[in-house]
Amino acid sequence: RVLFRSPFQVVGNDPPVLEVPAAAVRNLSALYKIHSDNRRTNILLAAFDNLPSSVPGVISLGLGNQFSSCVSILTGIGGPNGVLVTSLTPPLSIPSGSRMWFQSIVYDPNNLVLPVTTSAVSEVRIY
Repeated sequence: RVLFRSPFQVVGNDPPVLEVPAAAVRNLSALYKIHSDNRRTNILLAAFDNLPSSVPGVISLGLGNQFSSCVSILTGIGGPNGVLVTSLTPPLSIPSGSRMWFQSIVYDPNNLVLPVTTSAVSEVRIY
């Protein structure tokens, strides 16, 4: 009987998976996670709408109203396990009951391949 054991561990997600809370309370922090491949550049975007933005053959987002309303919240590098974790605190200036949409862009800074990979859009209710 022969057992084969792999000398390396496979980690990562392609496309990336965005993990956000279903609801966030103003002035309290919550964790947001981007699960992708290790050493990838991760950009977390947010918008108050879920109207798409796209540049054909380059990127396709499910938020941002043709890039007019999306903002970059965070840029970082995924760790050895491929996860980038951040804590976000909605300010009190956001009205209670607001909805925000988040999406991540993930790419290998040493080998940019188009179209750029994105996560699914995730909605967060702000209270």
